[in-house]
Amino acid sequence: MIVAEDPEARSPLMTSLLVSLALGLSLASVVSAQVVVRAVDFADSPGPYTPAMLRGDWGNDAPIIDGLSEGRARIVTQGSNGVLRVAFPIGQFGPERTGIQFKTSVPPDEEYYLQYRLKFHTDFDFVRGGKLPGLMGGTAPTGCLTASESASGFTSRYMWKSLGAAILYLYWGDKTAPCGQAFALNVRFTPRVWYTLTQHVKLNTPGFYDGLVEVWVNDTEVFQKSDIRFRSAGAGWKITGMYFSTFFGGSDSSWATTKSEAIYFDDFSIWHR
Repeated sequence: MIVAEDPEARSPLMTSLLVSLALGLSLASVVSAQVVVRAVDFADSPGPYTPAMLRGDWGNDAPIIDGLSEGRARIVTQGSNGVLRVAFPIGQFGPERTGIQFKTSVPPDEEYYLQYRLKFHTDFDFVRGGKLPGLMGGTAPTGCLTASESASGFTSRYMWKSLGAAILYLYWGDKTAPCGQAFALNVRFTPRVWYTLTQHVKLNTPGFYDGLVEVWVNDTEVFQKSDIRFRSAGAGWKITGMYFSTFFGGSDSSWATTKSEAIYFDDFSIWHR
């Protein structure tokens, strides 16, 4: 438990990654009284996932950044269930040529959960890695910004890495990595298996090291960090939505796909308590 204190009296060096005794508990034992603000299950008829369909699902203010006009997203049927299939063409990397990107807004707030399901296609070659959707707030920093350039917001996307290793890929003002800060989730994705990813972000009291990120995979908590100073003293920005960002990379050809790939997504939900 973190007690309120003078924000100038505590250094990040005095704090560490806190893995609580609750790790390993089920999500159901932690979450109650959900107030759902976004829920999308891709129930449309099979075919291209168009900008109009996206805005019908996610809101008219959802900016489309990459991939839909290029036809890299489709609704497909698996069993009797519609899911979103995102394509990653052979020999390509980066968001301009693989995957899709868009942002969806939620009412600004201090705390949100994001949950969705995903499955990697048969014989998926993970290469060096790629991005997966997460929450965002403030200016939603990405793209190898410095810590000071990231201080006016956050993003909490995931990545898959070589051989399917899963990480949380976090941007915020106190990061020390040149791009996003990587936190291992001790989970390895396997192709053809559905996974449910859930993240919980609670912003800090501005200036204090009491912000929280938690991650569950398939209902089991795999990560918790409760000493994050997302916002400096006087900052008032909030969590504003989800950044649906999935692509191979990385920014050079060492991240490129070795063959045509696909990831399937379904059952998105954003809520608070």
